[in-house]
Amino acid sequence: MNSRNYHVMKFGGSCLRSADDMSNASRIISRYRYPVVIASAMNGVTQKLIELSEAEDAKKHRQLLEDIGKAHRNTITGLADTSVRIEASDELEAMLQALERSHSEWISGHEPWEKAYLLSFGERLSAVILKWYLRDMGLKSSNINSDELLFAEDDNVLNATVDEEISQVEIRNRIAFHSDMNEIPVVTGFFCCSLSGRTALLGRNSSDYTASMVAYSLPTYELVFWKDVPGLMTGDPKLVKESHVLKLLTYEQAGNYIVNGAKILHPRVIDIARKRDTTIRIKPFREPEAEGTLITGAIPSVEIS
Repeated sequence: MNSRNYHVMKFGGSCLRSADDMSNASRIISRYRYPVVIASAMNGVTQKLIELSEAEDAKKHRQLLEDIGKAHRNTITGLADTSVRIEASDELEAMLQALERSHSEWISGHEPWEKAYLLSFGERLSAVILKWYLRDMGLKSSNINSDELLFAEDDNVLNATVDEEISQVEIRNRIAFHSDMNEIPVVTGFFCCSLSGRTALLGRNSSDYTASMVAYSLPTYELVFWKDVPGLMTGDPKLVKESHVLKLLTYEQAGNYIVNGAKILHPRVIDIARKRDTTIRIKPFREPEAEGTLITGAIPSVEIS
């Protein structure tokens, strides 16, 4: 393994709604040295895929596929370079066709792994688009599907748990390869590879889990979660008027907030970060210069309540 210290960063779906958001994410990424990016599905897309997997009416199927296609096609209109936009469109159309085939296979077979593969397309599509936005800025970038990096302990394809020991080796090797090529890896969140070699889901909102596993496996300077909130807060600002951002927390304190209902991070993130003493930041996507929340193994030197 090389001596690089990586910035592992994850962009939530609520940060990836439009062409402007993809541009903003690319600008943020460009500021870091040795970034490794994990992308969630674009906002609302996973829910549409769930509806697609459950709908029985053919007309509803067509409408959902059209909606998903339109959302992603609209996003690549923000690419400035014509040749990049054409290449991005070609790859996107191929993936949308693969999505339709996957849906047909699920309708015909109704096997759990077929559903898992279908639901993984939100992240696959989002990561491809973000890669092209980075290339549009003149940055070399490549996609890595997370079922090529993360390997499950079993064949529970709809709620898998990652085998950390096996996955670490593949993550290190693949990320080092792309870094040696001076490429920014854009990794899909949410899914892994089952014991039998099929796509397996890690559960809803598990792109955070993917990011924490990638950070755990690499020499990581910092693990950054870009969110549509100012940071981890003392309460839901919609319900608690005087709630404010918690600027500095230990793993234990952050874990307590998550256990008690704060849904800002996947529950497994803190435990994985603790194993390697990985520094975590939660940053506001629309105010990238804001401080956000810092989570470390050290005892905070500020009052948090």
